[in-house]
Amino acid sequence: MNIDLHNLIRPARQKVFTTCTGAAIAISTAFLPSSALFAQAVSSAKMHGTITDNTGAVVPGASVVATQTASGATATAVTSATGDYVLANLPVGAYTVKVTAPGFQTYSRTGVVLEVSNDAEVDAPLTVGSTDTTVTVDATASQVQSDDASISTVVDQSRVVDLPLNGRNAANLVLLSGASAPTVNGNMTSTKSYGSTGTSAIGGALNIAVAGGQGNQINYLLDGGDHNDSFSNVNMPFPFPDVLQEFSVQTTGMSAQYGVHPSAAVNIVTKSGSNQWHGGVFEFLRNSYANANNRINGYTDLKRNQFGGYFGGPILHDKLFFFGGYQRTALRIAPATTSSFVPTTDMLAGNFTPYLQYQRSQSASNTCPTLLASAGFNYNATACTATIDPALFSPAAVALTKYLPVAQTQNAAGLVSYAVPAPQDENQWIGRLDYNLNSRHSVFARYFLTNYYQKSLFNGNLLNAINPGLKDRGKYLTLGDNYVISPNISNALRGTVTRLAIARGAPGDLISPATLGSNVFSSVPNYIYLNVSGAFTASCGSCAPTHYVTNHYQVADDVSIQKGSHFLQLGFDYIHEELNLGGINTENGQFTFNASYSGLGLADLLLGAPNTFSQAYGPGAAAHLRYNYFGYYAQDTWHATKNLTINAGLRWEPWFPEYEKNNIGGEFSPTAFASNTVSSIYTNAPAGIVFYGDKGVKPGFVNSRYTNFSPRFGFAFDPQGNGKSSIRGSYTLTFEAPELYYDSGFPGNSPNASAQAFTVDNSTNETDTVKSFDDPWKKITGGNPYPTQYPAPSTAAFPAKNVSTGYYPSDLRRTYMHQYNFSYQNQVSANWLASLSYIGTSTIHLWGFQPYNYATPAATPTGAAATTNNTSQRYILYRAAIANNTTAGTRYGAFSGTSDYGMANFNGVIATVNHRFANNFSVLANYTWSHCLSNMNYTGDNTPPAQNPNNHSAEYGNCNFDTTHNLTISGVATSPKLRQHALNYALGAWQLSPLITYRTGMPYTVTDGTDRSLTAIGQDRPNIVAGQKLYSKNLFPATGVKPLWINSAAYALQPLGTFGNEAPLQARGPGFANVDAAISKHFPIYERAQLELRGEAFNVLNHPNYANPNTAISSSSTFGRITATANDARLLQIAAKITF
Repeated sequence: MNIDLHNLIRPARQKVFTTCTGAAIAISTAFLPSSALFAQAVSSAKMHGTITDNTGAVVPGASVVATQTASGATATAVTSATGDYVLANLPVGAYTVKVTAPGFQTYSRTGVVLEVSNDAEVDAPLTVGSTDTTVTVDATASQVQSDDASISTVVDQSRVVDLPLNGRNAANLVLLSGASAPTVNGNMTSTKSYGSTGTSAIGGALNIAVAGGQGNQINYLLDGGDHNDSFSNVNMPFPFPDVLQEFSVQTTGMSAQYGVHPSAAVNIVTKSGSNQWHGGVFEFLRNSYANANNRINGYTDLKRNQFGGYFGGPILHDKLFFFGGYQRTALRIAPATTSSFVPTTDMLAGNFTPYLQYQRSQSASNTCPTLLASAGFNYNATACTATIDPALFSPAAVALTKYLPVAQTQNAAGLVSYAVPAPQDENQWIGRLDYNLNSRHSVFARYFLTNYYQKSLFNGNLLNAINPGLKDRGKYLTLGDNYVISPNISNALRGTVTRLAIARGAPGDLISPATLGSNVFSSVPNYIYLNVSGAFTASCGSCAPTHYVTNHYQVADDVSIQKGSHFLQLGFDYIHEELNLGGINTENGQFTFNASYSGLGLADLLLGAPNTFSQAYGPGAAAHLRYNYFGYYAQDTWHATKNLTINAGLRWEPWFPEYEKNNIGGEFSPTAFASNTVSSIYTNAPAGIVFYGDKGVKPGFVNSRYTNFSPRFGFAFDPQGNGKSSIRGSYTLTFEAPELYYDSGFPGNSPNASAQAFTVDNSTNETDTVKSFDDPWKKITGGNPYPTQYPAPSTAAFPAKNVSTGYYPSDLRRTYMHQYNFSYQNQVSANWLASLSYIGTSTIHLWGFQPYNYATPAATPTGAAATTNNTSQRYILYRAAIANNTTAGTRYGAFSGTSDYGMANFNGVIATVNHRFANNFSVLANYTWSHCLSNMNYTGDNTPPAQNPNNHSAEYGNCNFDTTHNLTISGVATSPKLRQHALNYALGAWQLSPLITYRTGMPYTVTDGTDRSLTAIGQDRPNIVAGQKLYSKNLFPATGVKPLWINSAAYALQPLGTFGNEAPLQARGPGFANVDAAISKHFPIYERAQLELRGEAFNVLNHPNYANPNTAISSSSTFGRITATANDARLLQIAAKITF
């Protein structure tokens, strides 16, 4: 019998391309005009309009000069033959627009405010007369988008600074835009990303889905420079609110100028200096004494202190300006109390009776724990006594007890209760220079630095060493230039360099296995990782010393050309990305003591009898990945008529997959396996694994693609021709640049990973002089294999079984998204804007994990019935090897790889009402009704695969971030100035800023938690019981009982060897409703200086928003119950600011 492996694992399809990266770079440099330096086109604004006379006839050759109020910088354009003009790449802020033409009076318009990424329409009617006569009009620009079709939201400076912002992380304000929702985190943002996550931690990276995109498909730009953490494609940290000017969120219908990530673009603009000195100092304080108790976890002692300042002004009037700021955050959270058991002095003397009798007293059945006589105990179950000769103890285990509070236990059983703090601190610095060389030329430089630190503890006690230490440092530099080549041609070029270094590890004084005398190669002198069942855990997986360093080097250019009624843009974007990482959780080995030897975990520890041991040599996890992104575009904005604007563009993003700099790495090849071909690089590898240097192996193992063209089309129609309303629509296709982490396993595959994991043979441990904890390798052929050489030599040995590898199909395709929208906007009055928008997206080739060598539930090749004990004999490759009379397939362990089978669809309607700040208040309200469906949901490097890899259609269901109803309302209102001094002092200058959020519950999937399908994939879903409701929804149970959400009777375990019929993400958790508010009072100090006293309340109503329930049936005690809240109970914060 022969098995055709090509039907089990898709073979690689080869395509031959001859274009090289060097040629692409050469083409990109051709776009650079010699006069250009650096600039910030995508994080600026535009202004356009038509100049007419009093009869409505167009005025060609008119001079249009826009002057920024704060800095005095000017931009000039000349109207075309059709009377049109465009001013591109303008810094955001307030402007005065002056129009002059021979034979006409000078027209001056003040109060024009430009917002980031927006295109303001400023028309000017000229009156016949002398240019010496000036007609001044004070009027704000229309809020209606009449020049492009994207759906956008601007979060202006007032909202950034004045809204209550928990943690002062401005990235959260992205959620004010329509069709945006938080996604299931997984570990998309984790200790591998900047900062910690959670409402009470120091916020850094966030995962937010916009318009059906995954939580890492937003393109973040800071002052026009790339601001994405390409490790997982989430955001790098935002500067603190006081130094932000504003930012915008754009989705669907974006011009060809935007690429990299498809679902949205977030443009963040920092403040600049101006002709006036301005600045401030602030301090925000939070203390748990003023907070409410959490409904689930009770009281939490939390203290937060944030303070800093900012200052800016002129160096040379109208020419050179500076701005800078600093913020420090100190966070102290008293952690929950943890209880553990440690060895006591009685145990060390061989007496376990106090421990056994305590455990019996805690047992509902008053039963004494069972000990195994084979371990050497003198055990009496009736009397519940047990002693043992201490001479049988492991020397390494006895040495370990020196680092446990043996003499400080709460009772004779060894119970200890403790809390381990994890203090967090962050410092942010930012500085910016702006220089107006002349009216045609301006340059700027901005440097942003962030340092985040979380301290880990040991202090001689292993119970303290359960939190990783974190040292995260980010450096972000952007240089920019705007250059007006001629009145109708301008150029913007920007250069950005970022470096984000994430380092995590254990306390510097922590011990290692070698410290205890164990024969475990300890490449790290301060790391140990072990778990003792029913007792304690020493250290943690993420405590292992590891580092993740990403470097970005970006250069991008945009040329803007006004040609008659056409506004043309041409440009390119090049980003070189690097990811250097190293370290692995089991670098110093991991021991598990699960009581299988003696019946007690603590006894197994002292007797030196671990159940399992695993180790992987650290350098084997090292990787030096490189990726080059190229994007070229052309965009035309055609003012076809006074009422109709057509947008058309094309972007080209050739894809050159990332690669390992040192050519280290290997992967599984179905073709090589089917032909029983052994690598020429590593001749001891099992047939089927190929490495760099083998015939046909490409950099990154994946084909380059040159046909990634991204068309953009849109229109904007002004039905009345007065700029007060618009009807817009668009279609775009946009590509996703993959996160670098997806193939970081290349270099870590065998033999470079050099990983070993096995069940320890303790059969002779009682009589062995050397215990298994002292030498876990004592019964392994060849003994301790570490340290191994890295990179592995060509003669490296491969394990006889459980060889680790991965699979990356050579025909892997980039994710792309179809986007379409249709919207109507109406300027209801001078400051009110209402809009109704439909948006839809269809995402193709979503990437995720796909099991490739997994178990099938049929009988083994020898005819034995499938059980969880013969999983490895039911692997696909094992069956293929037996069927084809080869041996290679029997050596493989389970492995997976990257697949592009995923897809998603999103449809939504957004209703928006916006009142820009005028008449003492502003309001922004967004309501979104939407539905998102997909067969894959990305959650980071632990993205769950399909329960059945052969039936992806069964995975089609709600997206994990699907939010049917989503409402956000924010506002800022100030009390007016009163004429009577005393009355004004008491009632004037008050400000109220509410933020209201409501959204429906997030979907969840109930899982078996066991291998019912006998595939060992671990994603099994149960059967739905007909006639049963899915929910219990008992949110207010008796005191001390967790809320019950799931009706457990609605789910039944499916028969062994089958898959359940539950649809993925079928049910929903509790909804989310929250009100935050800030109230402040301003007191004048001197001239422009004022003192602001501010109070903020988060979750004002103290409404308990519950997280999703525990969804694993195997967790019988907590299945269906809610064990956490989605946000904090009411938190109060006070602040003081002095501004001028």
